[in-house]
Formats: sequence, structure tokens, C-alpha cells
Amino acid sequence: GVNALSPTSAMVISPNAELLLNNNSNVIGPLSGAGKVTLGTGTLTTQMTEATTFAGNISGTGGLTISGISTLTLSGTNTYSGDTDLTSPGTLAAGATNSLAADSTVLMDSGSNLYLNNFDNTIGALSGDDGNVVLGTGVLTLGGNNDTTNFGGVI
Repeated sequence: GVNALSPTSAMVISPNAELLLNNNSNVIGPLSGAGKVTLGTGTLTTQMTEATTFAGNISGTGGLTISGISTLTLSGTNTYSGDTDLTSPGTLAAGATNSLAADSTVLMDSGSNLYLNNFDNTIGALSGDDGNVVLGTGVLTLGGNNDTTNFGGVI
């Protein structure tokens, strides 16, 4: 059900395990591991109290919200198409080439960060009045979902 998971507990998903949201939105603590997250139409919110890496696949038409004081690094192939919402001071980092969801619009709040870590990635669109995008030597390609947005932050 909606918010059936613990909003403060770390969620470690083993390589052969799967977290099924069944179209429900839920809040968890830091996300890590190498398994699967199937959103359906739901949104998974991670409250990042420690830096973690998720090497698995996040799929579905739902979205991902990253909040908290630390960084979530995605290093697997992620195919979800809902929004990626970086709420202040949420930080998302690429851990591999094309590890960010190519069809997802990244929404950035003031104080939020998107780090490419020198990896080339494609996202659907970039939106928000503020936020920081750090490319390094990586190339960020926009337009994976043909959405038109405005971004007022720093790249």
C-alpha cells in the first residue's frame, strides 16, 4: 500500500531481489544494492542520510524523488519514465554511462545537485529555477522524452 515501507530504514535490494511498489508511492531511507525496483505508476522517495550506490534497474512509469543530505549514485541501467525530483538538498550522481533514466525529466530545487561524474548520460529534460549540474568531462544530452522545459540553475 501507500507508504507501507519504513521512511527511515535503509533499503538494500540484493541482486536477485525485487521491490514492487504495485503502483503505490512509498518513502524509504537510503537505497542501495543491485536488484530491481518496479515502480508501476508509483513514486519512490529516498531520504538520503548516507551516500549509497544502487546498481540495479528502476523501471515503470512512476518517478523517483531524492531528498536528504547525501548522495544517491545510480550505476545500473534505469528505464523508468516518471519525473526524477531532486528536493533540496537532494543529490543524484551518475555511476556509469547511461545510468540515468533517459525518458525522465529531472526537476531540480534550490540546493539540489546532479553530478555526471565524467559519464555521458541522456535524460528526458532538465527543469527547475535553481540547482547545480556538474558535468566533469561527461556530456549531458537532453530531449529523451521530447519535453520542453526551462532550467534556471548552473551547469
